[in-house]
Amino acid sequence: MSIGGATDCDMITNHSIITPQWAVIPLEEADRIPHPAVLCTTIRVESDVVQDLFQALLPDEQQRALRFRQTEDRLRFIIGRALLRKLLNSYTHQRLENIPFQHDAYGKPALAPHFNAPQFNLAHAGDYVVIGLDAHPIGIDIEYLNPHFDFNTLLPANFSAEEIRHIQDASSPYSNFYLLWTRKEAFLKHIGYGLTQSPIHVPALQGTHPLQHRFGTDDRTKHHYHSHSCYLTDSNHLLSICLNNSDGHSPAFYEIQLP
Repeated sequence: MSIGGATDCDMITNHSIITPQWAVIPLEEADRIPHPAVLCTTIRVESDVVQDLFQALLPDEQQRALRFRQTEDRLRFIIGRALLRKLLNSYTHQRLENIPFQHDAYGKPALAPHFNAPQFNLAHAGDYVVIGLDAHPIGIDIEYLNPHFDFNTLLPANFSAEEIRHIQDASSPYSNFYLLWTRKEAFLKHIGYGLTQSPIHVPALQGTHPLQHRFGTDDRTKHHYHSHSCYLTDSNHLLSICLNNSDGHSPAFYEIQLP
């Protein structure tokens, strides 16, 4: 698209859907992978694996896990949080209970700056947990593609008129909805606001767009964000990851084998 005179704005490039090559690695090798990277694992694991991961959680995290009424919600929380703790342990060499998560004003977790560890973002949906890693801030979102979900009530408040036409005129409207939604949410998670900011301000169509909304930040540094999207191997889940890198290269993709 033509960006005209909007070069004073931050920019975002939404790349076409990619078909990544997923490398399978054990969890203990995850600290050796290059960044940026996407790590993925399934929640469909043996009960003894879940119990081991549960023991890696802090007591308050264990209590939070037990409050989930739905088994799938409980599994996504346990596996996602424990995977993140074990992963960061391999970078910080801190005991699992001593890994010092910090949270910004909008709840986005990070490690204390003096730790030599990548920045991260976690998401889960359906049968999968995904973690994005990079040397710079990162945002990731994943959604289960539910063809029966009625998304139409979400369109006016969250999508531009052009984006709504792109969704409604497609041969598979729900697929386009989830693609644009994950792009928007990955960006908002990248900048640390999540859905406290309206997704309507995030351009999600393919191509390069100016970010004319400042999202409440005082940062005057010009940024060029890049969004990459892909289906998982089962084709029923779609993820988007938002990076702030100058070359626009897509991340590496890894499937994590849990012990």
